[in-house]
Amino acid sequence: MSMAASLERDDRWDGLGIDSPGDMESIIGRIKFVPQVSEDVVKRFERVKSVLRFSYFDYDLSDVALDYSLLTLELGIKKRFQEIEGDPEERGLSQLIHWGSRRNLFEPDANRLESLTQLRDVTAHPGRYSLMGYLAYDPIIYIVSLINDMYEDAGLRRERRRIVRNVNRSLHGIVEHGAVMKSADASIGIFLARLLQVENRVHPEIYHFAFWPVFNIPADKAAPINEGKPIVITTTDFKLQDGGARLVVEGVSHAPITVEKFRDASDIGWFDAWLATFEQDVRPEVLTIEGELSRISYLLYTQTLPER
Repeated sequence: MSMAASLERDDRWDGLGIDSPGDMESIIGRIKFVPQVSEDVVKRFERVKSVLRFSYFDYDLSDVALDYSLLTLELGIKKRFQEIEGDPEERGLSQLIHWGSRRNLFEPDANRLESLTQLRDVTAHPGRYSLMGYLAYDPIIYIVSLINDMYEDAGLRRERRRIVRNVNRSLHGIVEHGAVMKSADASIGIFLARLLQVENRVHPEIYHFAFWPVFNIPADKAAPINEGKPIVITTTDFKLQDGGARLVVEGVSHAPITVEKFRDASDIGWFDAWLATFEQDVRPEVLTIEGELSRISYLLYTQTLPER
C-alpha cells in the first residue's frame, strides 16, 4: 500500500467543519494575491498551501503553516519597504508593522496587528509546546490581507475609513436604545448595525451592512446561548434621514429596507432591560459576535481583489 493510500483524515477535525478535502480547499482558496505582490512571497505561500492540504491528515501541520506565514509576512513587508524606502535596515516584524501603519499601508486594526507580533515572538522563542490547530487559519488569512493591503491606493483607504467612521457613528446612535429593521415582509428588532466594508475600487461604490437581531437570553445562566447570525445586505445606495436617526437601504435585489430607532417608550424599556442582561451575563458572546463580523468583513474585502 502506498503512503498516499494510507493517509486518513485526522479525527481532531471532528466538529470543526473540515470533513473532506474540499472543505480544506475552500480555506486554501482564500489565499490569493494582487498582481503587485512579490513573486518570492507568492511562491512561499504556495508552500503554505501545500502544508495546509496535508494538515487535513495531520492536524498539527496547521501550526507549521502559520509559522511559515508569519515568516513570509516579514519578508513581504521588507519587500515593500525596499520598494518605497530603498534597502531596508535590520528591522524585526514589530518595527516593520509600525512602519507600514505609519505609511497607512494596512486596513486599521491595531489589536490584530499587535497579535501577529505576539504570535511571531512565540514562534521564534517558544516557552512551551502549544497547538493552535484550527485557530491558525484566521491569522493566516489575515496575513494574506495585510500583504495585499500594502499595494492598494492609500487615498482610497483613507476615504473608506472616513465613510465607515461617519456612517457607523450614526448607526450607533440609531441602535443605542434598540432599533427596528423593516422590509416588505418583516420587522425585526436589532441591537447592532454596522457598515462593514466600502468597496470604492469600483463604480458605483458598494456598501456592505450587517444587522444583528436581538436574540433570546435564557433565564438559566447555565443554558446555552444561540446568538444567531447577522443579516448582511449589500447595496450601492443608502441614505441617512431624520438627522441620522433613520437608515434607508435601497436594494440591489430587494425592496428598500429601513432601520430606525425604537420610538415607543415600552419598546425602549424592553430593549434597555435586554441590553442590561446582555452586558451583565452574556458579555463573552461579544467576542463571538465581533469575530464573526471580522470574518465576514474580510471575505467581503477579498471578493473584489484582482487575482494574479
